[in-house]
Amino acid sequence: MSYRMGSPVPQWLYILPEQRRNKRASEGKHPSDAHPADENFRYRGKLTLGVALAAPITAAQAQTGKLTGVVTDAETGKPVEGVSVVIQGTTLGSNTNASGRYFIIQVPPGSYSVQARRLGFQSVTATNVAMSIDATREQNFKLRSSNQTLAAITVQADVAPLVE
Repeated sequence: MSYRMGSPVPQWLYILPEQRRNKRASEGKHPSDAHPADENFRYRGKLTLGVALAAPITAAQAQTGKLTGVVTDAETGKPVEGVSVVIQGTTLGSNTNASGRYFIIQVPPGSYSVQARRLGFQSVTATNVAMSIDATREQNFKLRSSNQTLAAITVQADVAPLVE
């Protein structure tokens, strides 16, 4: 079996069935003299195997949904960037982009509480957000400004000499 230089893929994978028939004809063989062990049949077998292996992956991905939406400022209506949107009780979440949009993929079906929070704004929680299989659910949030301040923390380290 011959291989192209620098490629781990057999050369017969690069040859189309019509090219194989022409090659067989140029070698003095009749194109219909194909044997079940011929390259043409191996190519079809690998293609069928590849499709069969990819099907369960696609089916598993179709068992989930997608949550999307926009987070805006309640007073100005402008999008808010950097908001953390989290589905409570799971490890799923996302941050909003510059246009305030977020999306969370591969959400299992069920009913969830979704929380949006950002420093400088009051957090908002949407309850009973129903997710279904292979569907996109939109959940928008309007955040109100908060005038909370954080307490200052001072960290002091012991001074240790670099060389003893």
